[in-house]
Amino acid sequence: MCNTGWLKRMLPFLAAFALGVFIASFFVSVGPRFGLNDQRMKRFQEMQRLRFENDQLREENDRLRNKLELRGMDTEDQYPAWAPESLDAPMPPPLPKPAPRVAK
Repeated sequence: MCNTGWLKRMLPFLAAFALGVFIASFFVSVGPRFGLNDQRMKRFQEMQRLRFENDQLREENDRLRNKLELRGMDTEDQYPAWAPESLDAPMPPPLPKPAPRVAK
């Protein structure tokens, strides 16, 4: 007799919960997702590859920066980085100052 009160309270809750899960199953997949691990693994491998490439580029930048410092050049110099070393042509002269404006 003591269990009838508990049953009267739990039965509507369980029925509503079951109905909610049944209706939600039409909109959301409730089964196992087998292909998800493959996508995660591909994404993980791509991230690892990008991290490795980023580390390599960072090391190359440091190596080139050190090479410039050993040659006696400051990294903030105004020399173009694309100019080859074999062409030691002088820099072009500065542009002339603009003519003064004439007031009318």
